[in-house]
This record gives sequence, C-alpha cells and structure tokens, in this order.
Amino acid sequence: MVYDRVMKSVALLFDLDGTLWDASFPVAEAWTEAGQKILGPSFSLTGAQVRSLMGMKMDDIIASIAPGMSPEERQEFSYALLSAENEYLATHPGSLFPEEKETLAELKRQGYRLFIVSNCQKGYIENFLPLVEDGTFEDHLCWGDTKAEKNVTMLALMQKHGIRDALYIGDTRGDETQSRLASLPFLFAAYGFGEALAPDGTAYAFSEIPGAIELILSRKKKGSIPSFSSEKAHLSPSNNPYFTDDELADLRDKLAKIDGPEDQRSFLALVDSYIQKNGTSDKEYAGFREAVEAAISLLDGTYQFNDVGKSSVLFLAMQNFYFFCFYLGILVIENQEELFLRLGGAVPKA
Repeated sequence: MVYDRVMKSVALLFDLDGTLWDASFPVAEAWTEAGQKILGPSFSLTGAQVRSLMGMKMDDIIASIAPGMSPEERQEFSYALLSAENEYLATHPGSLFPEEKETLAELKRQGYRLFIVSNCQKGYIENFLPLVEDGTFEDHLCWGDTKAEKNVTMLALMQKHGIRDALYIGDTRGDETQSRLASLPFLFAAYGFGEALAPDGTAYAFSEIPGAIELILSRKKKGSIPSFSSEKAHLSPSNNPYFTDDELADLRDKLAKIDGPEDQRSFLALVDSYIQKNGTSDKEYAGFREAVEAAISLLDGTYQFNDVGKSSVLFLAMQNFYFFCFYLGILVIENQEELFLRLGGAVPKA
C-alpha cells in the first residue's frame, strides 16, 4: 500500500542500542579498561553483559555492575565509564544491522522524518551518526540532554519539532513502557537485545521495518490501534483468543465494581484462571504472569522497590499491568490516573 505525503509526515523515533547499532563489545572493552583503573584488575565486563544492561539508566547500570557504592562514588564511576566510552567509540564504533543503510534510505525516500531518542549520555549518539549517510536523521535527543525518563525525552523532541504524529521503534520492554507513557504506538525491533509484551508491530530484521510501519499506520487509520488520550476508560471488543464473550462480560463487571484490595485480588485471580484455562504460548503466559504478579505484590505491599524510587517503580509496574489488560482486550487506556486508582490504589507523583 502506498500512502500519501500527509500520511508520511509521521515521525519515526528510533532507540539506539539494539535498534540502530550493536556497540556492546566496544563498550565492554572501554568500560573494562576504565573500571580496572578504579576497582582493580578483577573488574571485567563482556559484550553479553553490557548488552543486557543497554537501555537502562546509568545509575541503575552502576548499581548492577558495582553494587555498594555511595552516591558520590557512583557518580564518579559513572563519569569515568561514560567518558572512556565516548572516547573509545570515536575510533572503535559499534556495528550496523544488515541492510540498515538501505532501509533508512528507503524510509527517507517514502517521506518519513527520522529521529533518535536514547537513554544515553551526550556524545554517544554522535559516535553513531558517521556510520550512516549525512542527513539521515533530522535530530536526536537523549537522557544526557533532558536528565529525564525516555517518554519525557520523546515528548520534548516532538515539541521541539512540532511533531503531531509519531511512533517509537525500540528493542526492549522498557522502550515499550516509555512509548505507552508518551502515548505513542510501539514497533518492536525483535532482532535487538530484549523482548516486548504487546507491541503494535514487530520487525524481525531491520529490512522489515518499513512493512511493519505501514501495517501499524494502516491499523491506526482503521481505528484498530486505539487512541491513548481519550478521557475515559472503555472496554474493547472481544477480539482475542483468550476469553469467551461470557468471560469478558464477567471481567467487565468485576472491573467496574473494584472497590478495595480484595476486589482487586479477585479480579487478578479471575484473569489468571481464564488465561490458564484457555491457554497461551509459554512466552505469552510468562509475560502475563509477570504483570499479574507485579500487580498482586503491589497490593500486598511486598513489591521490591529499587534505587529508582518508589513512585517510579510503582508507575512502571502498574503500566505493565495496563499492557496486560490492553493486550487481552479487557481494557483500553484512557485515563491513566483512574487506572492507577482502581488497580494500584495510588497515583505516582510527576
């Protein structure tokens, strides 16, 4: 299908690591060398270890690879790693994915506007840009610019360029979460480093991105990808294989009557029982259980909060539960505060 130029005014916001390049091995070399100067020769990181950390905020990465540091020590260590990384990547860049240059050129030819939004520090994206044709990407913005969650960075870039219609392309559950928080459709780069729960489209190779985008835009045009800015929550049609119409009606009724922790637990237990009875793939069920267990642990007060902060972790956990409901066709978002109040009992602070 060929879309008109108005349709192609859509902006494509790309994640970097795992989506546009793989820099895990040179980053591991740079971090190992810098880390050994501070922590000694026993400090070492592999490319696979770095790959598992990419997409996280630097504070969380440092807490993972060098636990026990004070805030001051963590800041100093982070600065040393990032400085070494930027310097090393200037002469030892990461690798593009197969057919990436050709695909980016095709997206430009079709009229899309291309941007990069990453959780990286300043100077990191600049090491990637020389690998593609000059002018391929209109602009970029990162955590180093905004010091904010990725969804905030997405919206800041969109505001800067007057973008009204966009989608995000990334390779991790975190990218998916941040896309939803920014009210953007999410295209999952399955060739990358992570996984997704309920993406709006999937590309298993870089060359599949244009086709996946067209499918998302087609579905959006037909209204089958819902708006994430409607004022009130509403229930979607029965369009999934996991619930019968009677089961959906039962879930609808219980969702509307939630009034306290016991009702919340009852709702979660019922969802879980229907999923087990009607069946899913092992991978799907694992994702559903993860979301349900996070919601239950929040209700029980046993959720393990980390250094990111209670409100931030609560927000992400409940957002994952929203994905769960949305994917199964129970709930379409909506009013996020109402969802948090109904299912989590609290609204995170901005």
